[in-house]
Amino acid sequence: MSVVPYRRTPRGRERRLGGGHGSADHLDVRHGHGEAYVRPSLALSIGAVAAVLPGLAVTLAPAQLLSAFGLGAPTEALIQSRDLGLTLMALGIINWTARNAVGAPLLGLLWGNIFLQVASIVVHVWEIVIGIFPPFAAAAIVIPLALVIVYALALRRA
Repeated sequence: MSVVPYRRTPRGRERRLGGGHGSADHLDVRHGHGEAYVRPSLALSIGAVAAVLPGLAVTLAPAQLLSAFGLGAPTEALIQSRDLGLTLMALGIINWTARNAVGAPLLGLLWGNIFLQVASIVVHVWEIVIGIFPPFAAAAIVIPLALVIVYALALRRA
């Protein structure tokens, strides 16, 4: 992530230096006075992609994804996996279409996404500890953890 340079205008307002859209500072991550944040619209856009892509994969190829994690694929698991995939795609569509929300709706979106990712991490760790999720699949925790960080930084700006 890049540091976005700001300067004070004569009236005391802060103004971002550099180009606008399409410039290297489009991530709008700011460091200064112990402060860092990500634009909420960017966080929700990242979350949308991070939900739709795996959702599509789980919906279209559940048996292959389950076997990649060392899990069996009985009919019940295929049904549940496809349902999960559809739910993930719906979350991605919600995040994408509401990415420019402000106020209470934005806070609801960000906190709801944080809850989902934290709950996912807790459940995966518990499944690994009790031995029903293969330990090598612990990499599945990396993406939810990264999303929690992105959403938390977006909350600082919301």
